[in-house]
Amino acid sequence: MPRVPPNPLLAACLFATLNTGFAACERAPDGSVLTAPPSGRVIWRTWSARDSARVLNRPLFLYLYSSRSYWCRDMVRRCFGDAELARSIGRGTWPVRVDVDRRPDLAERFGVGGWPSTAILTPDADWMTGSTYLDPEDLRELLRRVRVYFNSPKRWGDFERARRNLARWVAREATDLPREAPATGLLRQFADSTVLARVDTAAAVELGDALAGGLYAPQAGLFVAGLAGFSEQSGEAVLLKSGLAAPRDPAVYTSWNALAVTGFVALYRASGTTAYLDLARDVLASVRTRLTHPDGGVRHVLHPPGEPLFLLADQALVARAALDLYSAGGGDFRFASELADVMLERLFDDAGALRDRWPEPDVAVIHAVDRLVPSGNGVAVQVLSRLYALTGHSRYRETAGEILETLANSHLRRAPNAGALFRGMAMYLRPGAGRASRSEPREFQRELP
Repeated sequence: MPRVPPNPLLAACLFATLNTGFAACERAPDGSVLTAPPSGRVIWRTWSARDSARVLNRPLFLYLYSSRSYWCRDMVRRCFGDAELARSIGRGTWPVRVDVDRRPDLAERFGVGGWPSTAILTPDADWMTGSTYLDPEDLRELLRRVRVYFNSPKRWGDFERARRNLARWVAREATDLPREAPATGLLRQFADSTVLARVDTAAAVELGDALAGGLYAPQAGLFVAGLAGFSEQSGEAVLLKSGLAAPRDPAVYTSWNALAVTGFVALYRASGTTAYLDLARDVLASVRTRLTHPDGGVRHVLHPPGEPLFLLADQALVARAALDLYSAGGGDFRFASELADVMLERLFDDAGALRDRWPEPDVAVIHAVDRLVPSGNGVAVQVLSRLYALTGHSRYRETAGEILETLANSHLRRAPNAGALFRGMAMYLRPGAGRASRSEPREFQRELP
């Protein structure tokens, strides 16, 4: 039986980056659809209503979950379904529940290494403490400690001083790092030492076929979110066992479809099979028609529950996918240029890089580390460098250089987690990348994400 990765993000990352060693879960033969996750007895609020925590002077209880995770549902059943714990959470905190797929920006800011994650924040949404999965006793102890610190003026004062000292130390560390122009020093050394991975075509073909057969929705022309890590029977979530089918999550996310396009273009290049290029073309066309907002930019999710969220990573990954498809002869680059202009107009920050989302312009978070998807700023640098090579528009290259100068040196110590930024750096510095041409330079045609 074919083995299917739990979501297209994993699959696209695996064969678009040309890696091997594929993790997987069983395919769902019956096409069952994942039910909505339970909420327990807690009265959950939305992230947009978090200002109420400041008004009430309560810490925020932020619960980050994935609807496909068995352990997230288990924590709801054991902890949030407990009437006493639910009352304790409601009395002492302002509880907010967030789906990490729908708000990956919050998952990156407050996740603590896995799902579920529980983050306890100050009323101003600054960190206090957090944990991953908690059983009822651990959660009671966590709530007790938060209550003691928050309600004791002396202890709270000590906590605030320690937090301010830490913030000053982090700022000082960032200031002390060398701030070089992107064409010199460590950046040039990195570009000179960049090595591309080798292709395992057979493994990539097997994985690509499993992805196309298991998670592609032909009527929508898009990939759905993936398979759950459990099977549902009688309303209860149970761990996967032999013969049990994992339900399919029907949600559609923009970034994962963009990664799938990049992956299938890479698979076409590796195998020469035109069906993969046709599939990539169809998916990008569906992204453009179904996920693009009338005012410009691509939404994060096909059917948002409220006002649409626009993420930097979505704009950058779709723009890169459009360029990948163009370089393989499957389209033009105008869509990529349109999205690049949207990024520069709506997300460029006075600090010299791109904010991670809009709306919420008051929170100018700038990511340059790969987490759930490749770094938005890193992929944006790749896109801007490629567009400059295609169009000769100096604005693209100048902005790419400014982003690198702002972010790259401060992230050299986290090089293993900043691959997208450093790949953008290599493209920016590559000899010949400053020359515009009608088609992309040869070096751009086999790009790592």
